[in-house]
Amino acid sequence: TFKMEPNIACVAIVLKACTQCTSLHVGTQIHTALKRGYDAILSNIDVQTHLIQMYGKCANLPECDAIFNAYIEDVDEKIDVRIWNALIHAHARNGDFEGAKWYFDRVLRLSSSTANVDRTVYISMLTACNHCGNLEQAQHIWHTYIEGDAQLLNDAFIVTTFIDCCVRNGKLKLAEQVLVAFHCRNEKLPHHSMWLSVLNGYKTQIMNDSNNNNGEHDHDTLIQRMH
Repeated sequence: TFKMEPNIACVAIVLKACTQCTSLHVGTQIHTALKRGYDAILSNIDVQTHLIQMYGKCANLPECDAIFNAYIEDVDEKIDVRIWNALIHAHARNGDFEGAKWYFDRVLRLSSSTANVDRTVYISMLTACNHCGNLEQAQHIWHTYIEGDAQLLNDAFIVTTFIDCCVRNGKLKLAEQVLVAFHCRNEKLPHHSMWLSVLNGYKTQIMNDSNNNNGEHDHDTLIQRMH
């Protein structure tokens, strides 16, 4: 029980702190107390999102799903993508790529009628691909949803996330091609993080080649990539 009447803002702040500190026991106590007559707070989208983020960080996916199912039962015509993103991320960070993909596909199916899918949904799913090392699915998302949408294709955060996924999976040439294409379309936009990702990928490759005595790359190659 609470000694003082809680409000949505305070609960959201405390739950966020519990997530950052991985204090599941404190967050669980708050969640349990909220179930005793504080339905208005529990039905708030910010509180639900923070709960999913907390349980996701602590690997309690069943609780994440239960919170989301309670949300989806009460949702009206407009679906808030924040809770979908939190759920996709929760499943991805715990290695459940199929779960993340199931929610991604579901929100896209709803997008034609009840959901306003924005860039953050694609970022969340590309991040999930990155976490789980699923380059094939990342390429599918890229070709199916992003390449044909000029706004998404020129979103630096989306492109950087895809490049990171390519680099982590050893597809440096593909990552470089995407980077160069973005640079040609957006010469005035900052994209240092993309270069850092690709250059770090080549650095790792050079070090591995050096250890394996392949001799195919040297450190001058990395410098050349920067010009």
